[in-house]
Amino acid sequence: METKSKEIIWTEPAVHDLQDIYNYLTERSLPAANKIISLLTAAPESIARSGFTKSIAIDEYNPKYRRIIAGNYKILFTVRKDIIVIHRIFDTRQNPEKLKKL
Repeated sequence: METKSKEIIWTEPAVHDLQDIYNYLTERSLPAANKIISLLTAAPESIARSGFTKSIAIDEYNPKYRRIIAGNYKILFTVRKDIIVIHRIFDTRQNPEKLKKL
């Protein structure tokens, strides 16, 4: 049986997070910025194709979200039927208490 891929929706705050990450990294290295952005956008795609979104870990700091770890970043998302909603991207080197406020 073939698994149906889920649609991915990026919220405005998540897109803003991506832009902030990209802007920060381009000040240091454009190739590194491109690599990280590719990693961050590919991670949700891989779980959307796998169909295992419900088995992805619930975030320990904000349990209303599931999380994907990609490099030094945590991607917070929810699942609604056949849609994955990306809410935020959080640099795991920051204070995790910030996640409780999202």
